[in-house]
Amino acid sequence: MTTQSAIHHMLAILAGDSVSTRDDSLAKLVSQLGLGGLAPDTREGGGAHEPASRFVRLTFPGIAPTDTFIVNAATAAGLRVESLPPAAPAPVRQGAPGGRATRWLLIAPQPPAEISSAVAHLRAAHRIHAVPFRTVED
Repeated sequence: MTTQSAIHHMLAILAGDSVSTRDDSLAKLVSQLGLGGLAPDTREGGGAHEPASRFVRLTFPGIAPTDTFIVNAATAAGLRVESLPPAAPAPVRQGAPGGRATRWLLIAPQPPAEISSAVAHLRAAHRIHAVPFRTVED
């Protein structure tokens, strides 16, 4: 019989499964902390995760392309681009290996599933690493 790792053991406890090991100290600790009844994440269900404006940081594998290409690639991937702020001058660092060009996009509100799909498309089609960030409103 295969023994479970500590991570599998903890996941089983958090899921409410019975623990079939001799050492119940982890199970006791979790029950004392009150973590036994965690609810699953319901991000796909909507509600609390409404579409919101986001910034998306794009990191390119080499030199950053033109602004037109960046906007067209992001739009074709499925992002609703509102603006592409002007690029800040990159700091000059002597001897820095593999400096990568980074740009930011402001995108209009859209569902998180669409943003995830667009991010995956940018990585697969253009090797552009994209990370969305929520905007902060006053």
